[in-house]
Amino acid sequence: MVEQMVEQIARMNQQQRAEFVEVLADKWPGLANDLQSMIALQLTVDDFDRKVPRVLQKYNKNNW
Repeated sequence: MVEQMVEQIARMNQQQRAEFVEVLADKWPGLANDLQSMIALQLTVDDFDRKVPRVLQKYNKNNW
């Protein structure tokens, strides 16, 4: 179910996404804010997870 919802949003064009965001923010502002925060946090975590192994690998090469 979640995968299908994500796919539906991903397939929207820019106008459809703008309308989706407008309706979501108007009808459920708390939910819209929660989703915004959760998405930002997940992107930060994903970025961290990608960068840390490279940094540790570089550190280990230079210090051992």
